[in-house]
Amino acid sequence: MSTTSINPNIPVTPQAIQQAQRLIPSVTGTVLVTLFFGIFGLIPAVLHSNRARAMGAPTSKYWAAFGWIFGAYFVLLFIIMAASGASA
Repeated sequence: MSTTSINPNIPVTPQAIQQAQRLIPSVTGTVLVTLFFGIFGLIPAVLHSNRARAMGAPTSKYWAAFGWIFGAYFVLLFIIMAASGASA
């Protein structure tokens, strides 16, 4: 990681980098809302990815979390439908 900043009078210290990394939103909110409320997981995915983008962080982890959890819903639904159809 570079220790230069936009303003050469303000050095970028390792402590400043760590503090900035702590401010990047966690994926946990996206995962939990998607897990419990399905499609409404889009709300934290959009909010967190916008905030991460504004901070210069990658945004793909929020969309991947939403996609995997939401996709798992459909797989589970298919398995339940197949199992209930097989037992009837």
